[in-house]
Amino acid sequence: MSKKYILLIFLLSFLSCLNSTNSVPYFAYSSNSEISDNATIIDHQEWNTLLQKHVSSIGKVDYIGFKNDMVALQSYLDILANNLPKESSSKNTTLAYWINSYNAFTVKLILDNYPVKSIKDIKNPWDQNFIILENRAIA
Repeated sequence: MSKKYILLIFLLSFLSCLNSTNSVPYFAYSSNSEISDNATIIDHQEWNTLLQKHVSSIGKVDYIGFKNDMVALQSYLDILANNLPKESSSKNTTLAYWINSYNAFTVKLILDNYPVKSIKDIKNPWDQNFIILENRAIA
């Protein structure tokens, strides 16, 4: 299954959780009021810069390039880990957060296991708790 389909399945699953009032499910938000109250709206420009630098126009990822920019990637992951959306965040802000988080942490998982030709070469990649948010590991 290609990455595009996996992302689409993730996105559709998330969107299917929306109830009739178009609200985002409670689990999408911070459960830590201290972190959530201090959280800021995330500027995803750091991630966008990494993507423009290391993903070709046809979607080919340069993992060696990402590996060379590991400090920038880790900086972005740290921002994500400490700034989950607030319940007052817009639906678009919340969706952008979760889609970018999933993708950025997936790149990190691949880099941690590099060199691999495919994420499927990693043992049980989707069963691993490789996304760390608010000091909690999630799969």
